[in-house]
Amino acid sequence: MQAAQGVLALALLASLALYWVVVERDRLAAWQPTWQPALQALCRPLGCGLAPLREIESVLIDSTALRRRGEGRYVFDVTLRNTGRWPVAVPALELTLTDIADQVLVRRVFDASDWVGDSMVLAPGADLPVRLELSLEAPEARTMTGYRALLFYP
Repeated sequence: MQAAQGVLALALLASLALYWVVVERDRLAAWQPTWQPALQALCRPLGCGLAPLREIESVLIDSTALRRRGEGRYVFDVTLRNTGRWPVAVPALELTLTDIADQVLVRRVFDASDWVGDSMVLAPGADLPVRLELSLEAPEARTMTGYRALLFYP
């Protein structure tokens, strides 16, 4: 009886460890890139996959600038920096244009695939300069006085 309980306890412990590995697979792959083939092999029968680590607290907006380029046309430059220890997925960017009373005039979300080249991963310590071109309708363009930028993972 005790032997059966011991085997059951070991099986449950192994199941818990396997569950943890599956849940934390992206973090484990970022921490130890040499484990990626084994993690991919584990995911194949489970229908999961590996993705870049999503750690929004590691991605900072280092600098921003919004410049007018003509009537209703603007260029928004932003530099993102990965302050973390591992590569992370490039997040989406929400840009909100406001009036003098800080009321929202326009809010746009730019998915990373809209403004990043081939690599959707930001290396540790790396900077990513981004330039977005905006066109505003005449009423919003006349009253826009400020902006806010926010990073997030959809």
